Amino acid sequence: MQVYLPDELYDQVKKQASRLNVSGVLQEALVQRLAELERRDALAAAVASYEDEFGSFTEEELKRQAEEDKRAVTRPKSNKKAISAA
Repeated sequence: MQVYLPDELYDQVKKQASRLNVSGVLQEALVQRLAELERRDALAAAVASYEDEFGSFTEEELKRQAEEDKRAVTRPKSNKKAISAA
């Protein structure tokens, strides 16, 4: 298998060749990407199975779930202290 790199990226990789295991980096990236594709395929299959049994999701159900998802998101607390302008 051969991998194409644009000239600029190739030049950057060559400059760091002594510090960079290119094969390892590419393998790791491919493992992560393939795992993501498998998760997406599994999700699509689960949704299709659900819809086969219970029917398609309605726009109202999708909208309600999106709103619930937004509320469920937790944001990290800031470590910054409020500065008073007195």
